[in-house]
Amino acid sequence: LDWLGGGLRGFYIIFALAIICGGISTYLLTRQKEAVRLFTAGDDEQPFSILFLEPLRDPNFRRFLLFGMTWTFAVNTASPFYVVYVLRNLSLPYSLAASFAVLGALADFIGMRTWGAVSDRTGNKPVIVIAAICAAPIPLLMLPANHSLLSIFLLLPFIYAAGGFFFAGYNLCTANILFNIAPRQRDTIFFAWWAALTGIASGCGAICGGLLANWTGSSSINLGLFSIDGLKTVFLFSGVFRFLAVPLLRGLREPGSAHTAQALRAVLPWRGTRDGVLNLPVHLDRQAHQIEQESEFWPLFGRVQKKA
Repeated sequence: LDWLGGGLRGFYIIFALAIICGGISTYLLTRQKEAVRLFTAGDDEQPFSILFLEPLRDPNFRRFLLFGMTWTFAVNTASPFYVVYVLRNLSLPYSLAASFAVLGALADFIGMRTWGAVSDRTGNKPVIVIAAICAAPIPLLMLPANHSLLSIFLLLPFIYAAGGFFFAGYNLCTANILFNIAPRQRDTIFFAWWAALTGIASGCGAICGGLLANWTGSSSINLGLFSIDGLKTVFLFSGVFRFLAVPLLRGLREPGSAHTAQALRAVLPWRGTRDGVLNLPVHLDRQAHQIEQESEFWPLFGRVQKKA
């Protein structure tokens, strides 16, 4: 896009490449084998309305669904507008904006490996709590962002990297916890409700973010070191609303999960070091087996061994 001057021809090319990659991925999906699902006796005899509404009769799932909708609404109020702010307000080139996205993807890769190891030890709920608390202030960091070199080469990369890392834990463990709290033979119904309602909340959040940006576009609030207007108002709203969503996790129950304080000990490895290498400080006995980290290069290159 930078090479072609940001014209329509550049967008035609990258959209065509996206269509080609989509076709390749669709072909690869047709080659993927799927395990045969076994249904319990009597499932096909129950009325569809009973099966369809079963997730909403589960209070634990309702609590999780309420959190998911609130959190997704808050996140998507701001998430579509990061790149808009970078390109329009900061006037950065497409290549630099894309490099931020690549940095976030690499952080997501590292985060999946890290949070996967932690969730194996502590359960999924503590990881979701930690990830949500750490991801909540990320849009607030956009408030002081400006054209300075400090913002472009330090603050913005940190925002994208932190977002990728912590949302990796959130995305991974929300899927895992659905498997844990949903009945094994009817988990697809629970997933369908989760995907449908959080998807609606996501769309509503993006629309509200756009309306808020338009409404506040001509007004400005001076906070001393920086002012808030337009998209920055959206970032402020998203950050505050994310913090309001976190307490909704309080009543969620996951069988076998540890307390959040124990999970924090697993995430913060600097209780003790050996030869300058960080070690995992806590070993939690979970679900009749213990997962022990053998490699001292925790957690990215760790080799995991399960002991009965």
